[in-house]
Amino acid sequence: MLTKRWNDPARRWIRRLDHPGFFLTYDDGPNPAITPQVLDILRTFRSSGTFFVCGEALDQDGAPAILRRMLEAGHTIGNHGQLHRKDAYPDFETSQAGIEHACGVRTRIFRAPYGSESHVAEYLKRDRRVLAVHWTQHFGDWLRVDLEKAIQKIPEVVAPGTILLLHDGASSDAEYQDRSQVLTLTEMIAIECRRRSIPLVGLASVYSSLHRIRSGHSKSPGSIIRRWVVGTGAARTADRGRT
Repeated sequence: MLTKRWNDPARRWIRRLDHPGFFLTYDDGPNPAITPQVLDILRTFRSSGTFFVCGEALDQDGAPAILRRMLEAGHTIGNHGQLHRKDAYPDFETSQAGIEHACGVRTRIFRAPYGSESHVAEYLKRDRRVLAVHWTQHFGDWLRVDLEKAIQKIPEVVAPGTILLLHDGASSDAEYQDRSQVLTLTEMIAIECRRRSIPLVGLASVYSSLHRIRSGHSKSPGSIIRRWVVGTGAARTADRGRT
């Protein structure tokens, strides 16, 4: 199944999963002020998430340690490009090297800044080992969110196989820099998943081979996370929101 997907570029871009779990994904981090709190919430609910790391965020003090904590807790790390730009190739290769240097992971998943289809297509051609991940739903949390309305929408958003886009970090030129609202959203989503007995899981729960660990680092999270052997859909109805 995985061999077929990796050999077909059209199937190497997923937007929804045929899976019983719900997938929280976070972009633009790590953010030393916010990401550890997100990890605390997920730990409280015994859940895991997927973090698409931006290369420029890795230059912050403490960022590599946050990535290592993610791995130790069984979360999934993805590549979000070196710089968060629409008008230039995001240089996924440089951010990939930065992630590997920080925590020893060679991640096989990436998400293009702003969900750019052209940047996805280019990187898929450059590296046949990677899988692009878009999203099914988002709250537009790169801007200020009306949390009361968002919380009311959570029961509608939470559904098996959904990939939800959230932001734990902010690019240097982001219009809105405050990311504290993601803490409330994460907690309320986790509560809803628990109420409905929907697993809140990271993408490595689907593909246990997503992480390649460089020699000398700790064992792969894929070796300690339960593997779900399921297929993936390719619904083409995702919003084109900013990420």
